[in-house]
Amino acid sequence: AATMKLAVEVADAAELSAKDGAAGCNAFVEVEFDGQRQRTATRPGDLSPQWNETLVFDVRDPARLAALTVDVSVQHDRSLNDHNALRPHVFLGRVRVSGESVARSPDEAFLQRFPLDKRGLFSRVSGDIALRLYILPDGRDGDRVAQDHAAAAPAMDTGGGQQQNQQQPSQSAAASL
Repeated sequence: AATMKLAVEVADAAELSAKDGAAGCNAFVEVEFDGQRQRTATRPGDLSPQWNETLVFDVRDPARLAALTVDVSVQHDRSLNDHNALRPHVFLGRVRVSGESVARSPDEAFLQRFPLDKRGLFSRVSGDIALRLYILPDGRDGDRVAQDHAAAAPAMDTGGGQQQNQQQPSQSAAASL
């Protein structure tokens, strides 16, 4: 059977805290779910970075989804400015999203802004991040979502729309190049 997939769309972050005495930060997002970890590209020198990337994870046990947490952390990549950095990544804030609140389909999912939380008492954290989380029910990968929409429409509406969708390069594939 096809594995259920969880899609985490990382849109953008705003007003991150600057690090290393610089005016900006080199932010990337790391998402952890059920022992799987993925990250976005790094956006150098930007306190309000835009990623627009979709990370896709396997939901190995759909019955346990509600009990699991999607752990999203924003990190600053120090090695771009300092190749000898002892700690290459600096924590900029995190969001933990309960599996219960994940939308059951792309159509039900909307973009939400989450304020970034601190990890400890003394970390300086500011800003928020925009995320969209949803389940891809039929085990297809994230960049085929456009086809799912076409397939979900009544047969008379598609008018060969599926063929057109297949030829357009998907946004997520373009973003990862």
